[in-house]
Amino acid sequence: MAVLAFAAAQAASLLGARALLGLVRTGDGAVDVLQFLLLRLLLISATVLAAGLLGALDVLSLGLFSVVVLALLLAGGAHRGLRRPSLPAAGPWILAAAAVVALRLLLQVWFFAPHLGDAVAYHLPKIGEWVRAGAFTREMGLHPHVSFPAGFELI
Repeated sequence: MAVLAFAAAQAASLLGARALLGLVRTGDGAVDVLQFLLLRLLLISATVLAAGLLGALDVLSLGLFSVVVLALLLAGGAHRGLRRPSLPAAGPWILAAAAVVALRLLLQVWFFAPHLGDAVAYHLPKIGEWVRAGAFTREMGLHPHVSFPAGFELI
């Protein structure tokens, strides 16, 4: 069941991002690919945050939500016009985006490093608690005063 829920969630996020891209498409292939990836990330992040806040951060809830959203997207015709994807030539937009992401990751690691050297001890207890509770809970773990360290890196 978890694999089917995951497949439905992936299909719903891909079709949803494609539908949203139709509203903001620029016509430039490289920019549109970047917009598609950002829209998909936005949909996934919003869904996880909403599910965590509503206490629905479990396979059954997310799976049912994904199936309903996927059915609505298919009924609305979001799948029409799909064709085999083609990647644009690596233009200056893709290289610039990659450079910005690499710089951000470097700065994040340097300036917002975990207070512990062991990332497993730093993140896994919090994730384990969220999974156990099926929702976001009050911070717990080795450092109880850190809420969402390094700008939501945990989520």
